[in-house]
Amino acid sequence: MKTKRLLWIAILALSFSTPTRADDIGPRIGPSDPAELEAFVDGLLPGLMKTHHAPGAVFVMVKDGRVFFSKGYGHADIETRRPIDPETTLFRVASVSKLITAIAALQQVEQGKLDLHADVNTYLDGFQLESNYPDPVTLHHLLTHTAGFDDRFAKSSRRTGAALPPLGDYLAERMPPRVMPPGKLLSYSNHGLALVGHLVEQASGTEFTEYVDAHVLGPLGMANSRFFLDVPLSPDLATPYRIQDGRVVPFGYDHTLLGPAAELNTTGTDMARFMIAQLQLGRLGDARVLSENTARLMQETHFRHHPELDGWCYGFVETRERGVRRISHGGSWRGFRTFLTLVPEADMGIFISVNVELQQPLFRTFMKTFVEHYYPGQAPVGPEANAVALEPYSGVYIPNRRMRGSFLKLGTLLGLASVAPDDDGVLTIRTAALGAMRVLPAGEDHFRERDGEMDVAFLRGDDGRVAYMAAENFAYDRVSFLRSPAAHVIVAVVCAVLFVGTLLGWTLGALVRLFASGPASAVSRTARLVGAFTAGLWTVAVVGTALNLSAGNLFEFLYEDLPTNFRVLLFLPVVAVLPSLALPWFAVRGVAARAPLARLHYVTLALAAIAMLALAHHWNLLGAF
Repeated sequence: MKTKRLLWIAILALSFSTPTRADDIGPRIGPSDPAELEAFVDGLLPGLMKTHHAPGAVFVMVKDGRVFFSKGYGHADIETRRPIDPETTLFRVASVSKLITAIAALQQVEQGKLDLHADVNTYLDGFQLESNYPDPVTLHHLLTHTAGFDDRFAKSSRRTGAALPPLGDYLAERMPPRVMPPGKLLSYSNHGLALVGHLVEQASGTEFTEYVDAHVLGPLGMANSRFFLDVPLSPDLATPYRIQDGRVVPFGYDHTLLGPAAELNTTGTDMARFMIAQLQLGRLGDARVLSENTARLMQETHFRHHPELDGWCYGFVETRERGVRRISHGGSWRGFRTFLTLVPEADMGIFISVNVELQQPLFRTFMKTFVEHYYPGQAPVGPEANAVALEPYSGVYIPNRRMRGSFLKLGTLLGLASVAPDDDGVLTIRTAALGAMRVLPAGEDHFRERDGEMDVAFLRGDDGRVAYMAAENFAYDRVSFLRSPAAHVIVAVVCAVLFVGTLLGWTLGALVRLFASGPASAVSRTARLVGAFTAGLWTVAVVGTALNLSAGNLFEFLYEDLPTNFRVLLFLPVVAVLPSLALPWFAVRGVAARAPLARLHYVTLALAAIAMLALAHHWNLLGAF
């Protein structure tokens, strides 16, 4: 397998690169001639853009303290054919914004106004995080995404031009609950990094955007960069696109309320200045945004799920490939996708941004080809199969990063993973979105693909049993079969089939009695009406929700008002509560004693309705409208 797997394709937000081991060190050559690099990029990037339907892209490389090569490809706007210009074309870089926010927070640490390891509640004025675990949340946890927050997506944006609440007011109302002890598992959190921005506000006494303009963007000379979109929109802003029915169509803009986590708008040249400053440990020319020690601290690895897996720095994610350590971050938001990576050892950085909604293979393919071309060290080698007990690792796993508190918990279905041993001593990991991957034992609770492309580790709970699976910088919770989303889908499908069959059967029976003088039904008229009403409600709710989630635009759920069609669908389970609870009574009182099969059917119908109520409660569908 040549691509990474086990990623939940939903929302949000990161680009990563392929890990191998640090001992695969080969000769480090790297680009040495801008003309040769241009020929390499010209021969690779346009083809990838065509494959992934990207209208435009910007590519920038910095090396040895200067812009080594930069170029725009394609169009910022298809209709006007406005070209991409690295100097002026603005891209929304989404989660790459977090790197600016991390610098701002570490500046406050340098000044003694924030402490990396202090309870963040000591800095918050107006609201407090829950104290439902013995250990408090710290800035260290927030910067490494190990604070243990639930995820939250709905109502986190406003339409372009709408008034935006102050960051602190939004977080006071919408900060997700703590659902895990801090420091245990990585669970990527946009709200966590937005909270970092608010801590900067609290510590500095300055609104976040004003602070970063004055203390990060300004000193680095990033004159074209800003947090949040200006309205009216800048003519330099690239038009975002998405793929719809095989066509590239404009996507539109919005304002996310998680500004410090996702709202930076910038150019290729401005990001070159940022990369040079990072590679020069906080300095660009005469300007310095971090001390050397703090810049090194930002780039160090501070959390790993397992010693053999890549880790997380303060803002950056670490990747080791062919002996080359890179620190990176990616971003994806509403028709834009961005990837930034630095190789501190080689004093080199790359920034790529495209104006289309796509998955990560474009960047992965580019970086894989780039590393193989310029750093032709020893290729990664996977382990050989050996006798290890594999059964303790088998089971069903769901993404640790999920929306436990809203109906968008349904997104868990996209990230479901199953792990099962094969007869040849190999674990096969299957995901709903990305197919199967075979991994071999490579150490204690550590597995690797045979070609060395991907590492997976299993983490144990307090009882010594396998409780989690970690792949790259994602964690998965192991769940029982009864808690498995797959089991719930099976139950919902079986119930829906029963409901449809009941409706068809009773309708056919009514027609026979009406037109062929058939025998009277053993089920009373009232019992049939209540049963049919209940079955119809659940059928429409199940089928309609599935169709809307599969065909709808996830961004519709970002705003204050849910789409009308989905609001109606979410109202149906509430309407179904009382008739569902009434069915057991009708199973006893509404079916003739002389008809045991009719009673068995009605009892089964009642059990199906109760099962659907339980599922609706579990998936937060009761009252979600």
